[in-house]
Amino acid sequence: MDKIVTFTYGDSYFSQLTIPRNLQRTITERQKNDDANQWLSVRGTELFYLDFKDLGAVIDNNWDIFKDYFPSQSFILSKLNDMAECRNKIAHNSYVDDVERNLMRTYYNVILRQISDSVDK
Repeated sequence: MDKIVTFTYGDSYFSQLTIPRNLQRTITERQKNDDANQWLSVRGTELFYLDFKDLGAVIDNNWDIFKDYFPSQSFILSKLNDMAECRNKIAHNSYVDDVERNLMRTYYNVILRQISDSVDK
C-alpha cells in the first residue's frame, strides 16, 4: 500500500489521501504514545500506525488510486476483512487452525499475484 501511494503522490502522500476521522485520531494517538515511549521502535509513515483491518477503509476511501491494482473493491475488501479476522485471533493468542492458516496463505498469494506486475514496475 505504501508503495502505491508513494508512487501516486510522492513521499508526502498522506495529506493527499482521504482518511476517515476516526483513523486520523488513531494515528495521532499512536504517534503520541510512541513519542512518549522513546524505547519503542519507530513504526514508519502514518499508514503503519493503522490496524490491519483499517487498510480496507483506506483503500475504499481512496479507490481512485487503487482501482488499477484490483479487479474490484469487493475483491480486495472481502479478502482483507477475512484476513483481519484471522489476524485478530493470532494477535489475541487464540488458536488458528489449518483452514484459517490456508485462507491467509491463499489470500496473500492471490493479492500478491494480482498486484505484483503493477507494483514491480
